[in-house]
Amino acid sequence: MNAMIGRTHRRYALHLPVELRSETASKAKGLLIEISQECARISQLERDTYQPGDTVIVRSPCGMKREGRIRWTRATNAGVRFADPLRLHELSDWLSTRHENHAAADLQYAS
Repeated sequence: MNAMIGRTHRRYALHLPVELRSETASKAKGLLIEISQECARISQLERDTYQPGDTVIVRSPCGMKREGRIRWTRATNAGVRFADPLRLHELSDWLSTRHENHAAADLQYAS
């Protein structure tokens, strides 16, 4: 029997352009569409740019960056697990960047 394991951290919906860099692939642009203290989901990547296990650095337009590892890929999407979880104030900084890009938008929880 399979047991469902709930997520330990709340995820937040975003729409933030980011850049990914790794040692094995050139830098790639994507769209950060979801973030939590431990993980991020990035869309609009070119197919087969990254593979599970690749180490990447996710960088925001204002220069914030975080190292992580690609956990999964599907079409043009990828899941990144951060090497070190974001502290609450760091997560708040990433989320405030969203508000700077979309001043009128409200915080939304991802499902």
